[in-house]
Amino acid sequence: MAIAKRPGAGSKVTSKELAEEEFIGGSGKPKKEARAKKVGFMVYFDPEVLERVDAEARRSGLSRSSWVQHTAIKALEE
Repeated sequence: MAIAKRPGAGSKVTSKELAEEEFIGGSGKPKKEARAKKVGFMVYFDPEVLERVDAEARRSGLSRSSWVQHTAIKALEE
């Protein structure tokens, strides 16, 4: 039976090889783009109007804020 060297014994890994392994292993994946921060502001509604907004938001399956934003975008695109 032949005596074999232990794997890695005496071999040195270069920084280039480490960088390649990290890239292949996923460390070199592109970073996700940061979302733009949203800006908050106060809006005052009459109670009757707010009830209608909430009803439409529920019907659409959206939060109040999302519904208002969606509706504003649609109005601006017209």
